[in-house]
Amino acid sequence: MGLFDIRCSLTSVATTWFARDEVFDRRLAADGRRADTCSMFLVVREDDRWRPWTPPISGTYDRYGRIELWPEDINALTDWAGERLWSLYQRGRIETSWPEDLERTRDATRVEAVLGHGGQTEYNAVDLRIDGRPTRACLVMDLFADAIERATIRKPASLDEALFDWFGGEDSLGAELFVDAPNASLSQWQRYSALRRYADAQGGLRSIGEVDLGALWSDDAVDVSLREAWERDEGPVRAVIEELEPQRCARWRARRAKAFSAEVARQQRAAVSERGEARAYRPSERYAVGEFIEHKSFGVGRVRTVLSATKVEVEFDGGARTLAMGVG
Repeated sequence: MGLFDIRCSLTSVATTWFARDEVFDRRLAADGRRADTCSMFLVVREDDRWRPWTPPISGTYDRYGRIELWPEDINALTDWAGERLWSLYQRGRIETSWPEDLERTRDATRVEAVLGHGGQTEYNAVDLRIDGRPTRACLVMDLFADAIERATIRKPASLDEALFDWFGGEDSLGAELFVDAPNASLSQWQRYSALRRYADAQGGLRSIGEVDLGALWSDDAVDVSLREAWERDEGPVRAVIEELEPQRCARWRARRAKAFSAEVARQQRAAVSERGEARAYRPSERYAVGEFIEHKSFGVGRVRTVLSATKVEVEFDGGARTLAMGVG
């Protein structure tokens, strides 16, 4: 089995991002954060969309389609969810075409075994079902989940409300199977409910295989995935990337500004072509907004604003210029 570098199911950022920079890791560690933690959970097909049917469990993505729980990751929720999932498997409600993989837990906890097995639906074509319905895996980078929770104004006040938010209603399979979650896990469910609301606003959850896997080990691939997320989200996801990748973000802003200027110039040239020759600029003449003029130093530009009786602002390829008019 080879390595499986994937993208976050929520943001499409390559998971190899957090494995590449020791300085990056140390900066997060100083704030009490681990760079490589991810939340993994299983989704089931209901009403032509993926809906969660397990709680997300935080651990370290091992690049083999599974998560590994560190001692600090194990808590009442991980133990309880693992026992519940294993019980469903033993009772025949969870079915798999590769039971040997699921039962070969080695040193893994039961929740690691079941969630990791869900990843094999993408990498080894495993047919995994819960109550006969297709099941897949999702993985979300916790750096983004944490930021989404911090940006959430309204948090569910009770465990019942948090479970309702995460599973998407009382009639969902997950709500049926996990309704008796331990009260000690309320803070975790509050975090997950914020993540679910954010996912819905972005078009819904996507399984690991529905996010382009591609070749994600190179720095260029990481850069592309980060830029796509940065451009798509102006809220908590962008804030995380801005905090941890200021140099990349400055480069992207410069590129975007350059592209915008080039597009403005293209539109100006197209408009000039449609209207005919631009009028040669003379300080003694007057100009109107929208009119095209040709300056001997700045080239062809379009009048953007009439500033006063003797000044006009003109947008050229190289930027806006203030020119005299009606003088002399």
